[in-house]
Amino acid sequence: MKIYRVITLFSLSLLLSACAVGPDYVVPEDKAPLSWVNAETSKGNVDHHWWKNFKDPVLSELIEASYHQNYESQIALERLQQARAQLGISTAELFPQVGISAQRERELNTVTAFPVRTPFSASQAHFDMSWEIDLFGGGRRQREADDALASAALENLKAVQVSIAAEVARNYIQYRLYQEQLFITDENLGTQKKTVDLTQRQFSAGQASRFDYLRADTQLKTTESQRPHYQSAMMAAQYRLEVLLGKIPGSLTEKLKQTKGIPCCPETFQLDAPVTIIRQRPDIAIAERHLAAATAIEGVAIASMYPKISLTGFFGLLSPGTMSAGATTSPFFSGNNKSWYGAGAVSMPLFAFGKIQDAIDAAKAEKKQALYTYQQAILKALAEIETALKDFEQEKIRTHSLSLAVKDATQAVEIAHKSYTQGLISLLDVLDVERNLFTLQSQLAESKAVESQNLIRLNKAVGGGWR
Repeated sequence: MKIYRVITLFSLSLLLSACAVGPDYVVPEDKAPLSWVNAETSKGNVDHHWWKNFKDPVLSELIEASYHQNYESQIALERLQQARAQLGISTAELFPQVGISAQRERELNTVTAFPVRTPFSASQAHFDMSWEIDLFGGGRRQREADDALASAALENLKAVQVSIAAEVARNYIQYRLYQEQLFITDENLGTQKKTVDLTQRQFSAGQASRFDYLRADTQLKTTESQRPHYQSAMMAAQYRLEVLLGKIPGSLTEKLKQTKGIPCCPETFQLDAPVTIIRQRPDIAIAERHLAAATAIEGVAIASMYPKISLTGFFGLLSPGTMSAGATTSPFFSGNNKSWYGAGAVSMPLFAFGKIQDAIDAAKAEKKQALYTYQQAILKALAEIETALKDFEQEKIRTHSLSLAVKDATQAVEIAHKSYTQGLISLLDVLDVERNLFTLQSQLAESKAVESQNLIRLNKAVGGGWR
């Protein structure tokens, strides 16, 4: 075959494969409001290092370490590598496949009907080529699908990173909350123990009843009973942190044991327009990429209705001859030993009893499901962000009110102690204000933690934290 014929055939095949059946993917229009309900819209880009706003070096160190040490993140990374490898496979299948083979054989036949009775040998080496021409674009649609799935795998890695950063921060806040609760408990135990000692002295001096002493001691023991719960919850939060960082239990004890208090969150949170924010959420991008893949798969199904054209052939050398002594054999690399073969084939389904049409219908249904999933993901994202905004705003108000209440309750305890020693109020009044202070301090600590966790939820909801 002349070289120009090969070039002509190759060019014609490329020209014929320029079209692709099935729908071309168009990114759907984002149905998002122009502004937020619970926040003013401003030009605030998503902060992918939002934890630094807490100004806690330990928290920042733990989150940075989680990107490299968390096993879920490593699994997501390997899934991305797998998806990209599959994309490479589908891309390679669009081009001719060329291989090389070589063979040497020796044969002896003693059958009477066989004309050659002496040992016979043959050698061959050739290049093989096969190519299924993507005439109607089924292969290219498959590549589009694999490309979209590879992009979805990348977005999944981002989603895992966002989730891990938020989980590390959330569990760190919980650890600091229970640490703070232990500190508050110990502080109140000191105050209540002074009350017990005072009533005991008054009882010994005949100035108070044993009933007063027992009542004060009961409140002391009740407060002491809170310590084991907080201690257990604090260690559970530490163990969860260690799992997130791929560490064995107890690895973070030295790093976390120093009392630091609950990290304070910033006062404000800037947020861009809804349509901009939701496009940066990895889960929205995953849903959109799955929709693109489903659209391409519909094209793959449609292409199966059309003819398939394939080319096969080889070009090489074939050297026959005998191996007997004194026999004349032709040199293997002689020009007389050239061998080539070329063939084309066309195949097309004829009767499939509705199988192909059912496959197309199934692909269309899958594409509609992907579209609805994408639209639902946008609605969920908007609702999640609005909820986080509202919770963050309201918890800040609650924290402020509790801070004022704690200040008042602290002064009330001091006044109650002085008034009791002067005989102006009863022990019941003292115990009541002490118990009230302990309750308010615990609620304030919880409110600070919830406020910080709401900010974490908000940063996660807008898709902040991926690399």
